[in-house]
Amino acid sequence: MISMLRNDAEGVKATILPAEGADFLWQGEPPPKQMQTEIEKTFQGLKLVRIQEGEKVSLPSGKDLTVEKGMIDEKKILVWAEINNERMPTPFWMVKTADGWRVDAGPLIAARKAAARARGQERAK
Repeated sequence: MISMLRNDAEGVKATILPAEGADFLWQGEPPPKQMQTEIEKTFQGLKLVRIQEGEKVSLPSGKDLTVEKGMIDEKKILVWAEINNERMPTPFWMVKTADGWRVDAGPLIAARKAAARARGQERAK
């Protein structure tokens, strides 16, 4: 997340699975330096919480997802990111590779693209 905030392509690539459209994660205008510093301080307290089989997850779309047998295993997990004991709105998948755990950035890329489209539509009004 800090690498995305800094538009650090190499930092992002080091933490995600290869994905089409990944360059979208390090594009755009970074926030002003002071704001960036404050956000980075907040991210220092980031904690990942593994979601267990049978657990029900409410997604921002309003849909619920129950983690079923076969969705997670020792090489693919679903996690919540928590900052200051508050869950971020969307859980994300992590996959174990030969180089360690990597984030499946597909949903994050899709969310960023949707937000960019929404901002573009907002500007057009």
